[in-house]
Amino acid sequence: QHLEMIASAANKSFNRKIDRFLELQEKLPLTTLRHGLMSKAQTAQREFEVRSNFAQSLSASSCCQYILGIGDRHTGNLLINDRNGKLMAI
Repeated sequence: QHLEMIASAANKSFNRKIDRFLELQEKLPLTTLRHGLMSKAQTAQREFEVRSNFAQSLSASSCCQYILGIGDRHTGNLLINDRNGKLMAI
């Protein structure tokens, strides 16, 4: 019975986290990252470079982390260079 109570409490806590995440997600525009990165780009060519750098560094980082078996990846473990769009896992 105690295990059921603990499991129930943990489940409620998890559900509250999910509900809060969904609540915050609705308030945050989907274009926030794009606007943050593109605000530094002065030209269309520079904007393309920033987007390409971001996509390439994200994919390389994701592949390396998968191959190495590194878990616990979330936005708190990432740095983005706002000048060139490159991402670095920390």
